[in-house]
Amino acid sequence: MIGFVLTAAAVFGCGLAVARRWRDDAGPAESALAAAIIGLAIWLAANWLLAVAHLFTKPALIAVAAAMAVAAVLIEGAERRGRGAAGAAATATTCALRSALCALPLAAWTIFALWKGFVLPPQTHDALAYHLPKAAMIAQAHGFEHFAAPDPRITSLPANYELLLADVLVMSGSDTCTEWLGTLAFLLFLLAVAAMAERWWPAHPHRAAAVLAAAGAPLLLLHSTADKNDVLLCALCVAAILWVARGGRVPMLLAVVSLAMAGGTKPTAAAVLIAIAPVLLVRWRTLRLGELAAAAIVAFLLLGGIAYIDIFGFGHASGGGPPGLENSAKYGDWANLWRVPALALMVPFEPKPNAVWVPWRHEYWYWPHYEIFFSHYGALISILVPFAVVCALRRNEPNRERTIATAVTLAAAALILPLQMRPLGMFAAMPRYIAFVLPVVVCWSVPPMIELLRARAPILAQTFIAAIVAFFAVSAIDIGVNDRMAPLRFVRWAAQHRGDRHIWFMPNRGASVADRYAGPQDTIAIDGGFDTWSYPAYGPHITRRVEFIHGDVPPDAQWVVIDHAYSRVWMNPNLTDMGKFWNFVGRGKPRPEDVRLLLQVERDPRFVEVFYDPRINQAVFRRR
Repeated sequence: MIGFVLTAAAVFGCGLAVARRWRDDAGPAESALAAAIIGLAIWLAANWLLAVAHLFTKPALIAVAAAMAVAAVLIEGAERRGRGAAGAAATATTCALRSALCALPLAAWTIFALWKGFVLPPQTHDALAYHLPKAAMIAQAHGFEHFAAPDPRITSLPANYELLLADVLVMSGSDTCTEWLGTLAFLLFLLAVAAMAERWWPAHPHRAAAVLAAAGAPLLLLHSTADKNDVLLCALCVAAILWVARGGRVPMLLAVVSLAMAGGTKPTAAAVLIAIAPVLLVRWRTLRLGELAAAAIVAFLLLGGIAYIDIFGFGHASGGGPPGLENSAKYGDWANLWRVPALALMVPFEPKPNAVWVPWRHEYWYWPHYEIFFSHYGALISILVPFAVVCALRRNEPNRERTIATAVTLAAAALILPLQMRPLGMFAAMPRYIAFVLPVVVCWSVPPMIELLRARAPILAQTFIAAIVAFFAVSAIDIGVNDRMAPLRFVRWAAQHRGDRHIWFMPNRGASVADRYAGPQDTIAIDGGFDTWSYPAYGPHITRRVEFIHGDVPPDAQWVVIDHAYSRVWMNPNLTDMGKFWNFVGRGKPRPEDVRLLLQVERDPRFVEVFYDPRINQAVFRRR
């Protein structure tokens, strides 16, 4: 834990020291965002160099962190000697303290999120199926290579987030603090909101209110305590959009770095790149194209591009998914351009916690409000959207930055929304892909509304700010208590049973069962596919050897885990839309290849069955 804090401080401190050499009109929030982005970029670049060289070890990572801390001290010392007076810094500090005092509820949530992440083992499907398994593979291999695995997401998605997870695994020897990356990503996102509000409305001291309005989104609150990369991606996209809209040499370089890190985190960042392209074309005469091109190439190679070279060099993973899965994320569902925003705005007002009413179908569709993969932006955002539209259309003074950032954000969201996700209605996952629209909504609505109310009567503006604070508090308490993956009663139980690896919502997946019985140095062979939970098999300290079965059981395997849940849960042919979720989820039939090894090992006298659950096609065998 202390190592995590010191490393984060070294990363931010180094970024802050470098960012302070950027001498222009950047305000405190934008300067802090630049520091975070620069520090993260330096840390990631060093990580990738170590990973490619297979020197990704604890001593090497500690050396990098120490070097960044020393560089921060040296650069800051040189800056102080050359700067002289510190009045501006004092002013910025005063402003930061005032904003911090206005955001006490946010500070309270951050403390809760850190506590929750510390006491809980990883608790989400994606973390257990591909984020953390890939991080464990990097940690055990002391570097990055082509990892063959049954879940195609391990081999065909970029790896920046997984590399950061591997940092925690290697430096701490466990996953105790991996959720803290989600908390830091949440804070980075809010810092980007503050920077956008600061750039758009420099005369309005209402950044804290805008930040709280965004922070109260249930989707963000859920992600702030979990192992997931969507908020990190969106924070990087907001930073890139902010600096592209601003323009100038340094902001454009920062935009390149931000976008490279976003692309190395998740491929949907390509939508932001495409949306930014017209802006670059319009400005091409004023841009230093050679410098930007060189920066883009270097950033691509050092900040995640190696994963794409691996993906395209070895080809996309094709196995692991049930029939039809390859058709579940195609492009061209143009109706999503209106139905996803419409439903996303209506969900917060739906009293059923796991559904949304679809008026054009006259039925309820599955849309869980308290689940990290779906959720929503909250009632406040739904209320603020029309106000944001009115404020954007009625502003008298033109503002180039606001116009460009809004256009790029909406264009990027429009490029992502037509993804064809099946069953129909699975687009309930879309809000987390396009969460970068939240800063635009709150920055177009909250500061102008506060100014308008204050001009009429200061008490109205104060009441509005108090309402934002109250909404955040209510939303935070609601999410903290009712998080579907880890409700408060389970978090309190986990705090009293430290070291227990129990998973609240699905405790008996094969790897979790094997984790309870296997020794710390045992070898576990896994037969699986898409969404197989392989991470628990590595053990709490990533000491076990995990092998994926491609034919017969490896001769050195002491345990065999079979996990083919996806076909049973999602692949019923009658589950064509989410209105049929309650009738057909969990009623799919296993494929012949899902049970091939199960039948083989059942007849093998060398193994004894330890656990079997046919409902989700899970089994564990131990070598006699």
